[in-house]
Amino acid sequence: MTDERDNVQVFGVEHLTSSLKKVVERSFLRVRVRGELRGLKVHESSGHMYGSLREGSSVLDVVCWRSRRGRLKVVPEEGMEVIATGRVTVYGGRSRYQLDVEDMELAGEGAILKMLHERRVRLEGEGLFLAERKRSLPLCPEVVGLVTSFGSAAMHDIVKAVGLRMGIHILVWPSLMQGLGSVGEVVSGLEGFNGLEEGGAIPRPDVIIVARGGGSLEDLLPFSDEAILRAVAASEIPVVSAIGHESDDCLLDDVADVRAATPTAAAVLVVPLRKVLEERVGIYGERLRSCVWEKYESLRRDEEEKGERMMREVRGLWERKRVRCEVLRVMVPRDHVRVKEGDLREKLWRLKLTGSHHGERKLFEEWVWRLSRFFPDGGKEERRFLAGVEGLKRGVTGVWEGGERSLKVWSRILENLDERSVLRRGFVIVRGVEGGVVTDSEGAKRERDLRLEFFDGEVLAGVQEGREQEEEGM
Repeated sequence: MTDERDNVQVFGVEHLTSSLKKVVERSFLRVRVRGELRGLKVHESSGHMYGSLREGSSVLDVVCWRSRRGRLKVVPEEGMEVIATGRVTVYGGRSRYQLDVEDMELAGEGAILKMLHERRVRLEGEGLFLAERKRSLPLCPEVVGLVTSFGSAAMHDIVKAVGLRMGIHILVWPSLMQGLGSVGEVVSGLEGFNGLEEGGAIPRPDVIIVARGGGSLEDLLPFSDEAILRAVAASEIPVVSAIGHESDDCLLDDVADVRAATPTAAAVLVVPLRKVLEERVGIYGERLRSCVWEKYESLRRDEEEKGERMMREVRGLWERKRVRCEVLRVMVPRDHVRVKEGDLREKLWRLKLTGSHHGERKLFEEWVWRLSRFFPDGGKEERRFLAGVEGLKRGVTGVWEGGERSLKVWSRILENLDERSVLRRGFVIVRGVEGGVVTDSEGAKRERDLRLEFFDGEVLAGVQEGREQEEEGM
């Protein structure tokens, strides 16, 4: 009986693996596989990307060499549903097959919109879209930074619009605006402009515009990349998003400080018209002049009120002092003050005579010396006697000084009350014939003659105006 195993061909492992490799690679020279990207990882040294495509419970390993990564239509991201184009290869060392990726695209607009929605929700939860973190654009920037493709239509539109409105310096950071390398170059432009120093050789922009023309959803996908969005959120300089046309949408519009419908609209938002700016400056100037004038008027009124209050206080003080002098003049008769002054002067003369007379002082000292001889040296009686003598000296001196002070006070009072001191300054007392004081012009007109009292005598004067009126009446 023949064993069936004798009819089965025996393969070596290497032979079988090689045979399978040939069959698989010849059968699937170029395929397009749809699935969800998982486990993506880029090798640091080689730059090759490894991962897998999954659908349900099935998994297909994928590899994309560094030379082809830069030419992919989309930037691969974890969880992205894509259609990968390439050829199936077999790796005999692990008995595994994999897809050698040559190109990659998103699996329809539905998948793209789903991915963008999930990213929007996640970033919104982080606060990247909050209005509170958005900055205002400068009123009139001196330098505008432009991140765009050099020589593109967007660049020419912005330069033309800015030139028509006002002469503003524009710095262009050339960058790819589509494809895999665009994300890194746009991020470099944003970080480069923010890295410029104030007052350096290259002026630091006051505002940054990220601009490109319209395109498909896939073309604008880099401007929804997290790297660009986070670079915009971290920018210290306000950023204007000018991506595509008004109907185009990307997440950069939500993160940027201002969204412009088109690149030309971005230039209009950033740079004002010279005429509008001049009108605005004129309005601000009028407001400033009005505020300054109102402030001046307010200060002038305050100073006038302070001056009036001060004058009222001075007049009140003067009136109180005048009344006080009048009261003193009434209460203290002039003759009494003069008598008091004479008494004080006599007392002062006596005190001075007693304190300065040579003979009296010598006699006084001789008495002190003689009396001191009757006391033992250092005795208690001598100390008591000498203390009494010193007390007597102090008493005499105090009486003399007090009298002198009192005399000065009464002298000042008398001088203030004496009307002759006022007359010496040029004032005149006008009296009528009967001796009454005339205080106004009507009273003078009623008098036929007047007596003018000066400090050194009196003079008679006639009233000319009063006489002429009487003659006219006759």
